[in-house]
Amino acid sequence: MNLPRKRLFVALAMADGVAPAPTPIRPVMVLRPVAAAANEYELLIYGDIGESWWGESVTALSIVQQLQALDAGVTQLNVRINSYGGSVSDGLAIYNALRRHSARKVGTVDGVAMSSASLIAMACDELQMPSESVLMIHAPWGLAQGNAQDMREMADVLDIYADAMSSAYARKSGKPKDEMMALLSDGKDHFYTGDQALAAGFIDAVVADPLEDDEGDAAQAQGEMRAQGVSRFTAGASAQIQRQAMAAARRQPKAMPAAAKPRVRAAAGADLTNFNLALGSAEGQQALVGALTTALTADTGDTDMNRRRLLFAALRAPLGADGSEGGGGTTPPAAAPADPTNAVMAALRQRNDGVRAAFEPHLARPGVQAMLTDVLADPSLTIDQARAKLLDHIGASAAPVRVELVADESDKFRAAGENAILARAGMAKADGQNPMRGMNLREMARASLQRAGRNSDGMDVREVVGAAFTSTSDFPALLTSTARTALLRGYDESPEVFEQFTRTGTLTDFKPAERTGLGFFSSLEKVPEGGEYKQGTFGSAGNSIVLATYGKMFSITRQAIINDELGAFTEVPKKMGRAARRTIGDLVFAVLTKNPRMADNKQLFSADHRNLVTPGAPITTDAVAALRVAMGTQTVDDKPVALPLKYLIVPLALEGLANLVRSAQYRIGGSDNSTTPNVEQNRFEVIADARLDAFSPKAWFGAADPNLYDTIEVAYLDGVQQPFLDQKDGWNVDGTQFKVRIDAGVAPLDFRGLAKNAGG
Repeated sequence: MNLPRKRLFVALAMADGVAPAPTPIRPVMVLRPVAAAANEYELLIYGDIGESWWGESVTALSIVQQLQALDAGVTQLNVRINSYGGSVSDGLAIYNALRRHSARKVGTVDGVAMSSASLIAMACDELQMPSESVLMIHAPWGLAQGNAQDMREMADVLDIYADAMSSAYARKSGKPKDEMMALLSDGKDHFYTGDQALAAGFIDAVVADPLEDDEGDAAQAQGEMRAQGVSRFTAGASAQIQRQAMAAARRQPKAMPAAAKPRVRAAAGADLTNFNLALGSAEGQQALVGALTTALTADTGDTDMNRRRLLFAALRAPLGADGSEGGGGTTPPAAAPADPTNAVMAALRQRNDGVRAAFEPHLARPGVQAMLTDVLADPSLTIDQARAKLLDHIGASAAPVRVELVADESDKFRAAGENAILARAGMAKADGQNPMRGMNLREMARASLQRAGRNSDGMDVREVVGAAFTSTSDFPALLTSTARTALLRGYDESPEVFEQFTRTGTLTDFKPAERTGLGFFSSLEKVPEGGEYKQGTFGSAGNSIVLATYGKMFSITRQAIINDELGAFTEVPKKMGRAARRTIGDLVFAVLTKNPRMADNKQLFSADHRNLVTPGAPITTDAVAALRVAMGTQTVDDKPVALPLKYLIVPLALEGLANLVRSAQYRIGGSDNSTTPNVEQNRFEVIADARLDAFSPKAWFGAADPNLYDTIEVAYLDGVQQPFLDQKDGWNVDGTQFKVRIDAGVAPLDFRGLAKNAGG
């Protein structure tokens, strides 16, 4: 019973280290009416539950849709199950869908109901099993890949699923939920035969063997018993043969004396064994035909003999012209009678071939070969029942293998070297247990050579550093790891403000992506009774956005290693990281300063867009109020969208004045500052950036909340917002070359989310 997971891998190991691949049950999911019963339907659940790696499967959606389509007059659902299990989420959904349906659910485990299939079986109001079928209960499982927190989260999820499942098992069995949780938390697979499942309370009845019925049953019940017994002889034969055999048995009901039961059972077992084994050779088949012919002619009164006689009589009896069993219609033209023995043997060969195919992949396992011999000698077992016995045997010998993922020596060496370099540069806390603590770069290069099995005795420092770069040592990877850490540190520490008024997006390639249609949707209109809905429109908006690559290279030379220049590995990459983040900020503020054209071929800030406040004015209470009104009165289809001002974006030279207008109690600007309240107090936030000082020290801008409204989009390739660091051994440079790059694109989304005052 597995769970879908963002980082899931499945690992199951047996005692001998071989992971079994269970033979998949051919998926069948059919909901069909029962013949001659308008209010009764049969639901077959054969195959894996949920989406299966093996192919088609039984999904919750397919079952729920068919249950919903059932007529309300259906009063009984006969649920027949043969499944190894599968997805726990689909299992829970199917379980709850069955419980919600108003019909009485009568379930039968035809072969196996394991894992989540056993959970589905618990939804039945009445559940029965043949003694030869198998029920298996175990905990949901799955393995997470990641750090310790990922493992804890996975364990918590598994516990939640187990708790939900335990309620279903407790409701059906009538046992305490804690007892059911114990079955789902001990890490074991719990197998139950029909009798064991009945004793545990999971099922309501075991399908009775006809030989075990009381002698006083009615004649019709005796006929049904013989029909079931006959079916054991005809397992695997064509449907026509099976119908004829069972019909003949029902037409001649005859009770069996109690004293004959043990003798008949022993005789039947021996005869069936000989019958099956005789198929292996032509001589055996001929001898078998003779033995059966003798049995047919001997009227001993033995019920087993009578059953065989009924079988061969049914095989010889033609179907009526109307398709009914026996001679109910016009007698067909005479035809040469087929040898009934050949038909039976062909059916058994087909059954044996299926059994061998199921067992063959596992013959190397202890006890499997002996089990195959026993199964072949007992034709009363169907192929599915044989597979269930095999799975039971394999499951009993299975043992989980503990897999511990640990860092290899190369990972440990690189981590130790990185910590030693960063600690010396003041970028990390030194590890007191680090064996490379205090080493300089030359010493690390020599240690790398020695780890790679290269003898550095007699080499001078230049030779050591050169060999560390060009050999298979861990030295280049150590330098790359250190430089990458410093690069990301610089990127994260860069003091940028553009994220406050922009929205982050994702692009998957470098082709232009249209962002039109991201504006405001027109208002909803009243629809009169019986009237038509009108097509709504988006306000014109946006611009195309395209990714570009921004980057530079830097080198770390052998001389830097020999001179132990830590800045080459720490400060240079750190500054490159800051430069990468600053580049994105340059692109964002260029939207404000360069005033690009939008999709309507009009500039972002223009009188046509009604987001350019003219004439320009310095930052005052009244000027900010005018900018707020300009944004708040923007329209779509001539209807206002009430877009609020969130940020005031200003040059550094105007930051103090903007903060004064934001926080002052009284109006800023004019002659009555001390008496008129400041209506803009604490109604916006101030963002200041020096890029605006270089463009125009007087202009200032307004922006809406990017989480609610469209302003400016900053898109990254595949959503990766950090720069990449690529490394290769230098050819033109005597050392290692590094390339820093970031893939990003910036474009305005909607002119309504931005406004400008040119200043005064």
